[in-house]
Amino acid sequence: MEFRTEYRVTEAVQTAAARQMFHAIYLRKKWIGIVAMAVIGVVLWFQGWSPAREIGLADMIVAGVLAVLWVKTYFQVIGNSRTALRTLSDDQVTLRMGDEGMEMEMADSRRKLSWDKVDRVVETKDFMILVTGRLPVASLPKAELGGEVVEWLRGHAGRRAGGAA
Repeated sequence: MEFRTEYRVTEAVQTAAARQMFHAIYLRKKWIGIVAMAVIGVVLWFQGWSPAREIGLADMIVAGVLAVLWVKTYFQVIGNSRTALRTLSDDQVTLRMGDEGMEMEMADSRRKLSWDKVDRVVETKDFMILVTGRLPVASLPKAELGGEVVEWLRGHAGRRAGGAA
């Protein structure tokens, strides 16, 4: 399959990609654990038994610290994406995809990525995010890709990468 498209990377697109990447890759369902820790801490706190109160307080403190760290990480991801956007000399991107990999070209740079370097493809509401190791390496807007390419990424690229599509 050969595919080519051009699109603009605006601040709205970059911010949406960062937000969806944070929720799909970094946060996922881990927030449930933080909420559960806080609830358990509150329940233990109201037991009235001294060791349970101390354990409950420690549990609530840990849950609070974790929540603060997640919020800090969220704003760091958003900030990093906006900083990256400001470094671009041009917001126009040409994307080429084929059986071996993909290439993103901008006015002053070109980036190639072969499918064997992609561990998994994470799909969000608006983006297909290519992940290598634990790092997202490309967020591709689904609206610019079209249904056929999105289906191809779900199946072919995910299987070829050995990850979950």
